[in-house]
Amino acid sequence: MAGLIAAAGGVSWRAQLRSAELVLPFALKMKYGPVSPLIVATFPLVHAELARGKAAPGFLSFFFSFGDYWDRCDVLRRRLVDAFMDSEWPPADLLVAAHAANVAFEIMEIVSSRYRGKDYRKAILNDLERLPEDLREALLNVVADRSRNHSRRS
Repeated sequence: MAGLIAAAGGVSWRAQLRSAELVLPFALKMKYGPVSPLIVATFPLVHAELARGKAAPGFLSFFFSFGDYWDRCDVLRRRLVDAFMDSEWPPADLLVAAHAANVAFEIMEIVSSRYRGKDYRKAILNDLERLPEDLREALLNVVADRSRNHSRRS
C-alpha cells in the first residue's frame, strides 16, 4: 500500500495527499503491525501540507484536539515519535520518515527529550545497518550531529 501511495503522486497529487491524510492517523495507531512503510510514505506528505497551513478538515478533526492547533507540525512530529517509541516498528524508519520530511534534527531532539531517549537513539543506530549505504550515511550524520549537540549542552 505504501508503494501505491508513493506512486499516486505521479497521477494526482491531490489523491496522493488525501490518501496520506487518511492512512497516517490509522497507521500511527497500529503499533503492533508492520505499518512503518506506510508512515514513511505518508508522514512527509502530511507534514508538508500542515507546514503550508493546509490540511483536510477531516484530518484535522480526527488527528488534533482543539488545543493542538497552535503548532500542528510540532504536534505531528511529537505524535510520530511517541508512536514509534511505543511500537514494534523498526526504529530507523522513524528517522527515514523524518529525513524525507526534512525534520530529522527536530525528530532527534524530541527523541532525546523522551524517557528512554538515549536507548532509542542506540536502537536507531543499530537499525540503520539494514538501510542502503547512501541513506544510512545521511542518517548517521543526523544522529552524530544530534549527539554532539547534546553533549555540548551537558
